[in-house]
Amino acid sequence: MTTLNVTQTREKLQSFDLRGLFVNALGWNRSPRGLAATTWDEQGISVTRTPIAELSGVVVFEVTTASGEIPDEALRRTIYEAIVPYHHEHLLVFLNATRSSSLWY
Repeated sequence: MTTLNVTQTREKLQSFDLRGLFVNALGWNRSPRGLAATTWDEQGISVTRTPIAELSGVVVFEVTTASGEIPDEALRRTIYEAIVPYHHEHLLVFLNATRSSSLWY
């Protein structure tokens, strides 16, 4: 059993290094091969989801918009509904452009 390094975990969270958090600090796998970043238009807003880690079929995605803002609840729900047919078990982390704020969904 691996012991959680609290200092490393805190540093990864505070710096918004989500790949480092999940893969290095928490021991998840890198995102599955063949799964690449995807961009699409949702309600007139360009949305990009980037897979960053996976564990037991649960995929973690960073989600950003072209505007750089975290979407409102209605758009977050629509994005969720667009992803769930392909990845039923997942975690969406919405990030703003400056990577200074996130919302985990």
